[in-house]
Amino acid sequence: MKTSLESQVKTLDELIALQASMAGDQFERAVDYWSELCRAPGENQAAAIGQMQEQAAKARDWISQGATQERLIRQSGWERGATARHLMRRPDHENRHPCRSPSQP
Repeated sequence: MKTSLESQVKTLDELIALQASMAGDQFERAVDYWSELCRAPGENQAAAIGQMQEQAAKARDWISQGATQERLIRQSGWERGATARHLMRRPDHENRHPCRSPSQP
């Protein structure tokens, strides 16, 4: 290595220029290394966030569908209840038992 440096460098200015060039190359390699090292976890984190957002959207849809179904069930139950109450107020249903004939007390 000493002979290759001696052939490239003849003055102090050339040595400083060579050192600056080598430092730049080393810095570039270090930045590439750290960039690659941080890129993979960043991609994994982005993928995980994307999956969480998908799951949250599915859960929101599932909850919304459940609430809609519950609302429909309650509405249909209230309507049936209102109809049953209305029928019970009719005079011909006042004392009628479902298992007895009209002639039985």
